[in-house]
Amino acid sequence: MAFIQDADRTLLEQRFQDELPSAVTLQLFTTPRYGLYVPGREECVTCADAEALLTEVADLSPQLTLAKHDLHAEPEVAAAAGVDKVPALVLRGGNGQADGRVRFFGLPSGYEFATLVDSIIAVSKGTPSLRATTLERLETALADTDERLHVQVFVTPT
Repeated sequence: MAFIQDADRTLLEQRFQDELPSAVTLQLFTTPRYGLYVPGREECVTCADAEALLTEVADLSPQLTLAKHDLHAEPEVAAAAGVDKVPALVLRGGNGQADGRVRFFGLPSGYEFATLVDSIIAVSKGTPSLRATTLERLETALADTDERLHVQVFVTPT
């Protein structure tokens, strides 16, 4: 079963062709389905769907690569990416500017899919799509601190 319909696939292929100046790696963290209960480990009910969806997305452009990781088998890779739950997606750009700063937890489908597409494009470009006045205000607000800004956006379907 395809997640992306043919008409949407064509539009996304064109958009990625026009708007992806550099490569982006979609670093997906999942856990396999064991087929039996393993004490202490929750089964990820959406990991297979996340992998299928992101495989379809990666197939839309030669600029996109899907790198799959098992959270339990590769704990060092997960820790380095700031991942502690699955499914998780980390966007890594070729220019390093937004490298690993954009993460999705859960299945990026429905309303979140548009955000995923926009985030892939932003990471590829390496620059935020914010107005100059917004960037200036952020710079002014953060000028007096050495702390990193950590923004989290929570989405729930209603």
